Amino acid sequence: MMVHLHKEDDAMVLVELVKEFGFKAVLNHGLDIYREDAFRTIKEAGIPVVYGPMDSFPYKVELKHESWRNAQALLKSGAKFCMMSDHPVILQRNMFYTLRHFMRFGLTKAQAISKVTKEAAEILGFENAGEIKPGFVASLSVWNDDPFLTSSPP
Repeated sequence: MMVHLHKEDDAMVLVELVKEFGFKAVLNHGLDIYREDAFRTIKEAGIPVVYGPMDSFPYKVELKHESWRNAQALLKSGAKFCMMSDHPVILQRNMFYTLRHFMRFGLTKAQAISKVTKEAAEILGFENAGEIKPGFVASLSVWNDDPFLTSSPP
């Protein structure tokens, strides 16, 4: 079940519901979760996170604690996660911005690409996508240089 939420207390309710009723859930967004131990609790409940879009501004109460710094708490927790753009609400080009924040906190370029390919496919349950290998479906983009440089067009 895909569960749309932002706030930490809502995420803790989701954890309790998953424990009580035993269903599988995927947390979508989670931008207002700012404590590493909260992300760790989500991880221990077996709930992966589709995180984003970053920098959506605290325009509603559910985003009171939204900050690019929350990415560090998610990364340190070891929770399974991938990225979302929330397109068409937030344009997918902001994925570049989001990935750079995670790289700032220690994610390698290869790990960053995996967060929008392989790990995203795994979390969403696509068994034959997310990697370039025989039997897998793929859409490819090719860059003339490092894809994390703004001077490198695809």
